[in-house]
Amino acid sequence: MKEDSCRSLSGKSSLTYHVGCMAESEVYFRMAANTGGGFFSDEWVALGAIQEAFDRQKKGKPVVSHILFSLFQGRSLNTPAFLLAVLKAEGLLKPLGDRQRGYERADPAEFVAGIKKLINSAVPQKAEEGKQSPESTPQQAKRGKKAADKSTSGSVL
Repeated sequence: MKEDSCRSLSGKSSLTYHVGCMAESEVYFRMAANTGGGFFSDEWVALGAIQEAFDRQKKGKPVVSHILFSLFQGRSLNTPAFLLAVLKAEGLLKPLGDRQRGYERADPAEFVAGIKKLINSAVPQKAEEGKQSPESTPQQAKRGKKAADKSTSGSVL
């Protein structure tokens, strides 16, 4: 599992997120913490599902957070925008010209190569207690830093 952080799209908070996968299968993302007070869901979301949501967007239209809303069972309005910030930080999205809130898809080759390198070199780590593995059922939204960080037996990446 990869843990990293980035600024929210508004720049008002710092987001901690995880990237994981089960064996050499699908890549997943989830939010882990937010230095701001906003609620978020810590559900794992598959990169494939994210790409499908992007594919449903009309051609020529910018990628915006609301197209990711249906990917989450926990209906926090912040989570899709937080995920967009993560995808931007990971190089999967880039700003669309001078538009403040619009993004376009970027070539995922560099991201995929980095994930493959992690898969081939990383020792599996434990997923956190209360945090489901990528193949589990989603949980309720979390608020800010209050998500628990304990160890359990589910392993990812």
